Amino acid sequence: MEKGQAKKVGRPKVEVDYEAVERLAGQLCNQKLICEILHLSRDTMSHDKEFQRAYNDGLGSAKRTLLNKQFEMAKNGNQVLLTWLGKNYLEQADKMETKNEDRVTIVIAGDDKDL
Repeated sequence: MEKGQAKKVGRPKVEVDYEAVERLAGQLCNQKLICEILHLSRDTMSHDKEFQRAYNDGLGSAKRTLLNKQFEMAKNGNQVLLTWLGKNYLEQADKMETKNEDRVTIVIAGDDKDL
């Protein structure tokens, strides 16, 4: 080692393929699975802001693609998807009315002196 150079301490920096992270997240892989596939430490990646950005970008892309496909199917008349989209995005709900007209009469029998 040359004079004036600091000795490197600790583990070598991990090389992360952030494009692969984004691509796998775009296939709806969770972070645990992505770390297993790419041989990364889940604990280390939980602190890596670039990993989190790539993961969130990929996941967001997958969700947009899925929602667009569902929306197209709903526009083509898929009743189940129309109902699901209405409930989840328009706050629509199934309304169930119940009407109870039964009356209950309570009779207490006994001597009034005990009360």
